[in-house]
Amino acid sequence: MISYERGADGIVVLTIDDPVQHANTMNDRYVNAMTATMDRLEAERDNVTGVIVTSAKSTFFAGGDLPLMSRATREDAPRLAALLTTIKRDLRRLETYGRPVVAAINGAALGGGLEIALACHYRIALDTPDTRIGFPEVTLGLLPGAGGVTRTVRMLGLAPALTTWLLTGRRLRPADAVAAGLIDELVPPTEATHPAPQPTAAQPTAAHATAAQLIAAQPTAAQPTAAQPTAALPTAAQPTAALPTAAHVTAAHVTSSQLPSTPPRTTPPSTLTESTLTESTRQHEPAAPPSGDQPTSTPPSTLRPSTLTGSTLTGSTRAESTRQYEPASPRSDAQPHSTTASTLTPSTLTRSTLTRSTLTRSTLSGSTSAESTRQGAAATGPFGERRPVAAALSGTGADELRERAGRIDTGLMGRARAWIVANPDAAQPWDRDGYRMPGGTPASPKLAAQLPAFAATLRKQLKGCRLPAPEAILATAVEGAQVDFETAQTIETRHLITLLTGQIAKNMIGALFSDLRAVNGGLARPQVPVRAAVKVAVLGAGMMGAGIAYACARAGLDVVVKDVSLDAARRAVASGEPSVLARITPTASLDDLAGADVVIEAVFEDADLKKSVFADVLPVVAPDALLASNTSTLPITDLASGVDRPADFIGMHFFSPVGKMPLLEIVAGARTGDEAIARAFDLGRRIGKTPIVVNDGRGFFTSRVIGKFVDEALLMLAAGVPAPMVEQAALQAGYPTGPLALADEVSIALLQRIHRASGVQGPSKDLVDFMVDEHGRPGRAVGRGFYAYAESRRTGLWTGLAELATRPGREVPFEDLQERFLFSEAIDARKCLAEGVLRTAEDGNVGSILGIGFPAWTGGVLRYATQHRDFAGRARQLADRYGDRFAVA
Repeated sequence: MISYERGADGIVVLTIDDPVQHANTMNDRYVNAMTATMDRLEAERDNVTGVIVTSAKSTFFAGGDLPLMSRATREDAPRLAALLTTIKRDLRRLETYGRPVVAAINGAALGGGLEIALACHYRIALDTPDTRIGFPEVTLGLLPGAGGVTRTVRMLGLAPALTTWLLTGRRLRPADAVAAGLIDELVPPTEATHPAPQPTAAQPTAAHATAAQLIAAQPTAAQPTAAQPTAALPTAAQPTAALPTAAHVTAAHVTSSQLPSTPPRTTPPSTLTESTLTESTRQHEPAAPPSGDQPTSTPPSTLRPSTLTGSTLTGSTRAESTRQYEPASPRSDAQPHSTTASTLTPSTLTRSTLTRSTLTRSTLSGSTSAESTRQGAAATGPFGERRPVAAALSGTGADELRERAGRIDTGLMGRARAWIVANPDAAQPWDRDGYRMPGGTPASPKLAAQLPAFAATLRKQLKGCRLPAPEAILATAVEGAQVDFETAQTIETRHLITLLTGQIAKNMIGALFSDLRAVNGGLARPQVPVRAAVKVAVLGAGMMGAGIAYACARAGLDVVVKDVSLDAARRAVASGEPSVLARITPTASLDDLAGADVVIEAVFEDADLKKSVFADVLPVVAPDALLASNTSTLPITDLASGVDRPADFIGMHFFSPVGKMPLLEIVAGARTGDEAIARAFDLGRRIGKTPIVVNDGRGFFTSRVIGKFVDEALLMLAAGVPAPMVEQAALQAGYPTGPLALADEVSIALLQRIHRASGVQGPSKDLVDFMVDEHGRPGRAVGRGFYAYAESRRTGLWTGLAELATRPGREVPFEDLQERFLFSEAIDARKCLAEGVLRTAEDGNVGSILGIGFPAWTGGVLRYATQHRDFAGRARQLADRYGDRFAVA
């Protein structure tokens, strides 16, 4: 697992190489090997001049053992504590070894991999396009628990550590990681000849891919470039740029991880008020961040800030701090916690750190659940099970190790050796006399003045949704900054155990690791061989058509975009990277589509128009071309009736904006063949999308289910619930945007056409007619909808909606409003699965999170129902109060 090679110069090279996995992970093999390695290092200390930690894989280290983590229960807490203590003890032994230690990072270092690197005195990274550095734990409901929080805070200070690294889940490019302060030096790719070695066991299948590898395969178009930063965050050079954070988060607050049946704890909007920070806090504007990758996001909604409650953290003693951090007990009730008004202005963090959408687009890497193992000594796993493990310092043959060491020892290793020679007395900053934390500790007057706003800012970023992982990270960072290093490590361990043994982390790991891995690995793809796409014809150069064309071209495909005129077609090449645009040919001529083996139609949502454009191109394109429609609602079986090859006709429903949204909904019509499904799936993966496969029906899966979300909001509004309560209930339940804002985006006029076409009657239809016919408010496109607009920006809810509010509407329990949204979608998703619209539950969970913004903390729309402590009973309550639509079998 960890090879040990000491050279004539006394420098020991530790090469991590899991013998049975494609990527290194923090599993029991690593734990046993690291302990044995440190024992040997300490025994040979007099002969060692320095240590280099590197990897024999194409990546450095992928992270934690997620399948193992997902099985943790409260009964496992003592064993988890012992395991984490061992991991931290050995990393602490490494950084206090008394010799310079360098991390030679030859690829992605995520989660636990970055924590290993932080235990080294110097970090040199290979500057390759695929290398990413970061802490994605927050995206799976966890926190960096192998010293990541403790070391990052001590290295950078509270504000930069939280806003750039710990709360965002961002995976930075190497250059951005240098700018953000955790990587010290880069080696250009030309200086390093480290290969991408093959796994030492059987080639991994899709089931053996880690989450980091799956996410890395997401569309490059969705990843901001260095010229496109998406948030304003403090840099390492600005440790005092205020993250108005919180001294008000304790271990008790993370117990929402034990509440699987209800939305995370929330606050009714009546307690939310606008207020401002003191002048001393307002002056600390966040600085522009080092550019780098951020997860994709959905349109944000506004939220008035409020604070979290809890005991104020002051300079407590070590003993007091230690006593506070026992794993919290689960709550027996499901009532929202009350909060107090906060003091926060948008200037402090509005452009930075965490949004709920970042929790759904990036995942923590982990090991596989079905690992192949080599024969070796049996070892005891962290939960007491017996496991075969490789010998601690083995994993490759001696000849192969020497060969690999020879290939690695170029630029990257040479720079590491040079640094060791130049810095024989290296030590961590916090282990040197006179160390002061950048930006000060919570005891310093300047930081203490800002500290009360930390929780309020976090709550603002989450739009009122109480997610346990961000709160636990904040608590760990603030509390750990007040105590010594070892106590801070203990605090970190206890908060992580609370998260690991809670339901919300299990939900998020289940959806964004297990389900995502299965979906991307081809769970719903027919097992038939098909050829790869070569030339794609896109019909329509509007926003969707242009986005689809760019995604295909960026993946290396030749693309022809046809529209009614050449000028219209040129919209597809109006902006973007020149090398990508060079692959796109705009045209108004059918002749330019000759030989295309994929046709993707993206014209106006009209069945007759779509049939017409397919009829025009069929004589020109390849005789067996895949015929795909980007429709979001029109039945594929009906559209396929307009072509003579219905087996080749399929729906490929992209989401807007195409460059950012990772989901692709593949829709099989009644006569669609398996080869067409497989070709569409492979094309989706090639352009970096996560493809779910569903069967035909109006609205398919995603549009049908999100329609329930909007319909429920209309029924609330029509029943007298104030519009702000409707929006806040959704936001505080974890949705990325409110339903009324979403209705404006979709178009209220479109909702009216759908109602009329389907014969809908009742309060929701009457409300839509009231908005469109009586008040001329059809949606955002014309600047008038449920919201008012100025220069295409929302300025607030339309004041006319206040007339609809009634006293009974104001008295509807806030928790009921939240669960009406969640249950309405979950019940319909269950019907989709029962009716065969959904082929797999995994597709439903992943599609609901990545495509239509179902709250990630639930683990997906179907998992929300299965993990609920009493879904049927609560559904009956909602049905009794609000109607039979909530009845379940």
